[in-house]
Amino acid sequence: MPIAKIIKQPSDLITTMTVAPLNTGSDTAAVALLRRGTDATESVLLVHDPEEMPDAGFDETTEEYALVEAMFDVKNFEGPVMIGSYPNTDVISLNDVSVTPTADGATVSATISGVQKWLEDHLNDGPRWFIPVGMTDDDIKTAADIMYANAHSELVLQVDNIVDLQKWHDYAIATQTDKDKLGHLRAIVEKSAENKPAAQAVAYASTLTLLDWMRIGNLSQFVPNDWTQVERDMIENLNGLTVVNKADDLMLSADKELNGNYIDNSFNAQFNTDFLQYRIQKWMNSKNFTEITDDNISELVTTAQAAGDDLFKLGTIATGDDGKADFHVTAKSRSQLSAYEISQRKYKSLDVQMGLPNPFEKVYLNNAITL
Repeated sequence: MPIAKIIKQPSDLITTMTVAPLNTGSDTAAVALLRRGTDATESVLLVHDPEEMPDAGFDETTEEYALVEAMFDVKNFEGPVMIGSYPNTDVISLNDVSVTPTADGATVSATISGVQKWLEDHLNDGPRWFIPVGMTDDDIKTAADIMYANAHSELVLQVDNIVDLQKWHDYAIATQTDKDKLGHLRAIVEKSAENKPAAQAVAYASTLTLLDWMRIGNLSQFVPNDWTQVERDMIENLNGLTVVNKADDLMLSADKELNGNYIDNSFNAQFNTDFLQYRIQKWMNSKNFTEITDDNISELVTTAQAAGDDLFKLGTIATGDDGKADFHVTAKSRSQLSAYEISQRKYKSLDVQMGLPNPFEKVYLNNAITL
């Protein structure tokens, strides 16, 4: 067929046609793989479909591909998945200069581990759940310490034996002990390397706001292991999770971080804090000049209280004795502030008290039978 001839006509309208690439989804990932890179550089890759993996250097034989594929097999999970590669050697960080006194002066060091540098740069990029890939024990400990210190993100390990679970449990209860912080390290025990329940659990969790982890189940790679009752008791006592059969539903066995805190409390505390920060920052952004006045302080309190009411509707705030949100905001008036606070423009008197919900964990049935 001959090509049709294009006839140009004079016009006052000049049309420019732009063909945009397909929208492959959001650029914020809720879940991430954290892996040791192959050189001294760090990188971030967003994957919207497992088919993108080979072109990015992760073919079907890699652990990264298997984990991403398992995640996208979870219903309603649309990604993307972040793949974070950290330097495989210590790197320079001017934000972490340390000075060590010596007999003839001092030694100045600005070197930190590759995983610490990556997390300093990317911890707040969006992911709430991280799956380690090929990380050394020391790097996992560093990542766990940073997430715990910042009360941000969850590191989810998958181990294939109880000995390793014991090791990480002992580490968590020895290091994650602050009274004002919740745990950010958990472990799922799965004997088969072919199954990826940890990856599927975080993918499923990312699709919901409120989630009790022991209610995650019936995913394609949730297969119950042949643990004995003694072994299951050991896993529970070590605050580990594994896949078990609950009334013909294949579910995670428990709902605890390795240090003994409940997973949903750790998540809710982080989610609520992020939500409050977002709302209050939006309020600040909406004003060109937010003078410290009683009217503005009142608006600030109202903004925080409204955020708490919305969190209560989501289910991440507990119900108080009065049936309302267990969420209370208090603030000092301008006359109660010090001259220093006013001159430095630092309002430090907004206080929020909230209670976290406690769902059913176990139900004990008293079954009386009369013969």
